Amino acid sequence: MGNSGMIAGAFSSDTTLPTPVPINKGGTGETSAQAALDALAAASGSLVQGDILIVDSSTNLVRLARGSDNYVLTMNGSNPNWEASSSTTPLVYFSVIATNGSGGAYTTNASRVCNLFNCNANDTAGASRAELDMIIDSALTLTRLRAICHNNTKDEVTNVEFEDDASVIETLALASGTAGEFDSGSISDSITAGSKLNWDIDTSASSSGSIVLRQAVATCEVV
Repeated sequence: MGNSGMIAGAFSSDTTLPTPVPINKGGTGETSAQAALDALAAASGSLVQGDILIVDSSTNLVRLARGSDNYVLTMNGSNPNWEASSSTTPLVYFSVIATNGSGGAYTTNASRVCNLFNCNANDTAGASRAELDMIIDSALTLTRLRAICHNNTKDEVTNVEFEDDASVIETLALASGTAGEFDSGSISDSITAGSKLNWDIDTSASSSGSIVLRQAVATCEVV
């Protein structure tokens, strides 16, 4: 090399660069930006639709193969990888707090069904009641019923009923003379979209005593 900075001597195949410059000579072998990116990406392995390029522990650009259906990209320390989605099923809770304006005590029997939304102890079974229904636009699965009973002097079982347009979906039985929290445990009842959901409380016509029901909760999964 002379003082001018030019390479002296005859050019050889090692010093002559073709156009476009190939990858092994420091170029891309392409003449457009997209083609150059494709060529460099291909050097990291055979690419298919959905693959991504990541930087490995040696700071090299490498291929990460596309994940399976419903897999999500998750960091594992410093390395991204595909893992099964851990999404949970959305839950819906239908809860009512019961009071009838006189301490919440109900003396219900088979001919006096108390609608918990109206909280009107004078509603009668089979009568036309101005019920407040919940109309849902999604299919659900009823998975659990719970109720809290503050006081119970009924001498027979009291049923807390979760209904679809007056048809009972599931019943939670409250034992006679027993207060506290009641739980149906795990259940599975299908509820179709467009259902009119409501609560009722009912007991035998021959029963006596009263019951103070404070709250009822229905847990549902969105299908």
